[in-house]
Amino acid sequence: MSISNDEVPLPPFDATKPSTPISFPIKTLQDLSSRSYFDSFHFPFNRSSVSLRQNTGSLPDRSRLLVCHDMKGGYVDDKWVQGCGNNTGFSIWNWYLMDVFVYFSHYLVTLPPPCWTNTAHRHGVKVLGTFITESDEGKAKCKELLATKESAEMYAERLGELASSLGFDGWLLNIENEIDQVQIPNLKAFVSHLTKVMHSSVPGSLVIWYDSVTVEGSLAWQDQKHDVYMGIDVFGRNTFGGGQWKANVALDLLKSSDVSAALFAPGWVYETDQPPDYHTAQNRWWSLVEKSWGIVQTYPQSLPFYSDFNQGLGSHVSLQGQKLSDAPWYNISCQTLQPLLEFHEVNKSENMKVTVESQEASYNGGGNISFKGKLKRNQHFTARLFKPNLQLSGSPISVSYSVKSDERSMLGILLSFSTPSQETKSLLMAPNEYMHRFGDMFLPCLRRTTSDWTVYETNLLMDGHTLTEISALCYGPDDLGEEKNTKGYSALLGHISIKSQQKTKLFPPASSWVIEAHNLAIVPGDSGSRTLSCKLEWRLKHPEEEYVFTTYNVYAESLKSSDYRTRKVMDEPKSEKVFLGTAHVNAYYVSDMVVGPDVKKVSFVIQTWGEDGSWQELDASPNILVETESLSSKFCCCGLI
Repeated sequence: MSISNDEVPLPPFDATKPSTPISFPIKTLQDLSSRSYFDSFHFPFNRSSVSLRQNTGSLPDRSRLLVCHDMKGGYVDDKWVQGCGNNTGFSIWNWYLMDVFVYFSHYLVTLPPPCWTNTAHRHGVKVLGTFITESDEGKAKCKELLATKESAEMYAERLGELASSLGFDGWLLNIENEIDQVQIPNLKAFVSHLTKVMHSSVPGSLVIWYDSVTVEGSLAWQDQKHDVYMGIDVFGRNTFGGGQWKANVALDLLKSSDVSAALFAPGWVYETDQPPDYHTAQNRWWSLVEKSWGIVQTYPQSLPFYSDFNQGLGSHVSLQGQKLSDAPWYNISCQTLQPLLEFHEVNKSENMKVTVESQEASYNGGGNISFKGKLKRNQHFTARLFKPNLQLSGSPISVSYSVKSDERSMLGILLSFSTPSQETKSLLMAPNEYMHRFGDMFLPCLRRTTSDWTVYETNLLMDGHTLTEISALCYGPDDLGEEKNTKGYSALLGHISIKSQQKTKLFPPASSWVIEAHNLAIVPGDSGSRTLSCKLEWRLKHPEEEYVFTTYNVYAESLKSSDYRTRKVMDEPKSEKVFLGTAHVNAYYVSDMVVGPDVKKVSFVIQTWGEDGSWQELDASPNILVETESLSSKFCCCGLI
């Protein structure tokens, strides 16, 4: 009997063999105890590279909001560590409303994909993995885990090691099966030892117990602890208020009672395809949470501050207004600090619509903030972007932003400050020719044009002040008559950057890096072409140097043999560097890259990004040349500059 390609069984997954990096759970106690995860090819790719933001060591002394991912069983588009091509995948960008994020699935040990940890940490939110046992199978696993106090503590140490090695902040323990009463002391030892291990290895870590087992070992939900998180199922299953679009009913009650809340499955909006579209429905749903609970995260709190409003998905990738790729993509690790946009139902044509979107042009990455609507003459419109708590010292700061608009649509950045005596002050960055409209609050700016974008920059000294709000201010030119306003207002905000003017270390020169290529595989294809796969790794020769990088762009350049021979002695054109993707650790796996029949070598270039949104020029970036004609079973080559 013949079978179609769709029915061909896939070979068993072998985590030790090179392949496109993925995130995956641990399914058995044997795999947990043996530490086999650390021997997998995928382990180094799954480490979070973004540390938890400053001032978030311990949770604040107030009611808190925990959000449990719990979406389609986990490990969907987010399992692809280096991203995938589905730009309609599930994402969260409302981090300013939560304190803790739990990645949940129904496997024994659920390890959060690093994309969630990276972006949550960037916004000050702690991330927990999940340890769960369920039903009869779970009871059998618990019997093995809790056989002795020593076994219970050993498994606790394995969980602690995973969290500290992968860079997340603790565990949700979810025992949803009966426990033999004689093993209850060992269960207590397991929980207490895990808490001790986590607190010693990850300062500020959390271990949260889902109270489904009584002291007698029976399965029963008590709904009480010292530190209470009352659950709200967004799907509405056995939930006070009914969940869904009424989840705020339960939130209002919990907030008024000063009790913490746990939101389960906010992906309901995504999974049930709520109208009119996912982004609008998502923003509307979270706006209900904000009205009930309020904003709990303020950022930025330190410098440098940078955001290009990237939500971790898009239809293109840009760098300084130039398009690097027009392929759809999804990689939540790329999400930068998200604006705190206020959601408003837009029912009237004259209202201004403010949204983060990824379809129109971007300055950097794949996102922007779009401002569209109508403004009457001599009127302006403001929109909240960020709620900082940024205390400024005696050093001057540099502020910049980028805009793409026409002559009818002006966009400035309004900065609000306070002093210890509660005095307030607002300053506006805007095009210089309109300074007379804004009086003493106007900040003169330098202007430069890059591609279709205009970048405005200014320096200021605000010693003793605290930056408390960053807003956008939209307006039109003075001579804008009604007859010129038929097309309405339209502007794109590409990025905002604030950094200290104190001298900082530049990017290390290319000669400071060592790049290696491992696991090289070349497979013949059609018409003489080949596919190339390899693992690229890079490191600084002197790691003691105080450089902190969490983002790298990876490019490839195909070189014919004649190009390679003459490139250092003749200024002849070379093939274009092709953007492959973004890495958030010091490694990138090139998978099945097609190489033409006349290509003898491929140059891979690693472009480093700074925390302030700056990047190393490609010509100054480290690179490595890889032969495509010969193949050594122990292939390894160091970077050639």
